Amino acid sequence: RRDCFALARNDLKLLKRHVKGFTSMENILVVDDETELWKICQSTLENNGYMVHAASTADHAVELLEDVSFDVAFVDLRMPGRIDGLDLLKTVRERFSRTDVIIVTADETIETAVECLKAGAFDYILKPFHLSELLDGVRISRALRELRKRQPVSMEGEYFERLFDSAMQKNSRKELLKAILEMAVKTLHADEGSIHLYVPERNSLRMISSTGSEVEKENEVKLGERIVGWVAKNRQPMIIQDKLHEHDQFKQLSIRNEIASSMIVPLVKHNLLLGALCLNRMASKTNIKFTDDDLLLLRHFAIHSSLALFLQHRGSFF
Repeated sequence: RRDCFALARNDLKLLKRHVKGFTSMENILVVDDETELWKICQSTLENNGYMVHAASTADHAVELLEDVSFDVAFVDLRMPGRIDGLDLLKTVRERFSRTDVIIVTADETIETAVECLKAGAFDYILKPFHLSELLDGVRISRALRELRKRQPVSMEGEYFERLFDSAMQKNSRKELLKAILEMAVKTLHADEGSIHLYVPERNSLRMISSTGSEVEKENEVKLGERIVGWVAKNRQPMIIQDKLHEHDQFKQLSIRNEIASSMIVPLVKHNLLLGALCLNRMASKTNIKFTDDDLLLLRHFAIHSSLALFLQHRGSFF
């Protein structure tokens, strides 16, 4: 009889493994000993169609990971128990690589952020966080997971390590912005680009770093005006081809004839608007236009760039 129960348990485990990943509902794992903090978050995630599982220790999280296929795990760095959040992150990357790990922590040091990203963290969210940050992280994670099924994704892994290694070596904001822009232009095969930072006291965006003919553009734009101002104000990424007639909000504007395709994404961290990043492909150099997949990769890149800028803003680079 005991043998029968043992066989039943084994069959149950096999069944769980067999159906892993075949549910249309995303499985989210939350690993944090601050259970009260996550009750509201759990409700929000569940209302958006996600199945949420919770663990108060990393050891408990590993047990859950062995039985359930998770899409995303939100992991706190500092927890009681045998292993901490960083150790759990490394375990997930080694044994449960399908699961994207988003670190959630009050630690604002660039060194810790770099360590986590090098260990394979998908994102690094600071406490106290905003619910929109969690939802954005899950949505971009899912979209990238679908993209990886169709093609290799180059803007990950060592690429982000280079971004933060470069960030740590910079001693000024302008140098950091230049490094971010150069990496974005090179990796997404753009011909030119620009970074515009938000100036709260003027309620405007000021172009701080640029390449190509972007250097000649207007240096400052009011928040909400023109394309870059609209993207920043609405915090909504956009891809624009050679015509603007498809976008009602830009009917009064005209795009430069030499631009074949553009992408603009907001730079936001901790619900703080930092600015916007723009990339262009020129008609004289290519007939290949940006795609929705390119925009997704740029959004992922903007997550990490915004983190680097935010930590510099907090003085963590000095």
